[in-house]
Parts: sequence; structure tokens; C-alpha cells
Amino acid sequence: MDKKNRTLYFGWFILLLLVFSIGWFFMGKFYDQQVLSQQSRYLEEKGELFLQLSNHKMDELETMIHEHPVDPGERLTGLDATGNILFDTYDSSLHGQRSDRPEIKAVLKNQTLGRSLRPSDTLKKSCFILRFQ
Repeated sequence: MDKKNRTLYFGWFILLLLVFSIGWFFMGKFYDQQVLSQQSRYLEEKGELFLQLSNHKMDELETMIHEHPVDPGERLTGLDATGNILFDTYDSSLHGQRSDRPEIKAVLKNQTLGRSLRPSDTLKKSCFILRFQ
């Protein structure tokens, strides 16, 4: 009888451990989704404010951003209508075209907003990227 109870307790322990692990996994996914959603809304509002203050003119936007730098951990890259880099707040020598990026492709297809969570080649870390039209 003692061996039977130990086996039963061990079975319940494994079941509870499994339920706890699955719950923890889904809570982590939900938390990540909420953080990304909040960050997305924040960056959308901030980007729209920058665009409104600059009257949607890239040269005015670049001047304004240099006068009022973005927060640490944030980066702004100005692109023309075809995806060519006009300016970048992280690396001023950055140039070339970025039309192959998923967030740029979305905007070039006339969507108002392009989003992507992917590794940044420049920063060498995973970044949440938002692109406005």
C-alpha cells in the first residue's frame, strides 16, 4: 500500500508540474503580447506627433530630431518613398535601401503602418520595428 501511495503522489506531482509549466508558458506569451502592444501604441503616438510637428517633411523632421533627441533605446530612421535611407539617429553614416524589410514592404503596399519584431543587423539584437507612411 505504501508503494501505491508513493506512485499516486508522484503521478499527481508530475500532473501539477505539467499544469504549472503550461500555465507559466501561456502567461509569458500573454505578457510579451501586452508589452509589445503597449510599446506599439506608444511609438505610434510618438511617431505621429513627430510627423505632425514636422508637417510630414523629412528635412524638418531630421532637424527636429537632432534638436530633441529620441529616448535611449529608441531609434528613428527616415526613409523616402522607395525605402532609401535619408537619416538615422543611431548611425548617421547609414545609407542604402531597406525596401526588403517586412515593415517597409507593408508601407510600400499602401498600408499606413508596418510592424516587425526581428533582429536588427545594425544593433545586433532583437528589435520591435515600426514604420509609418
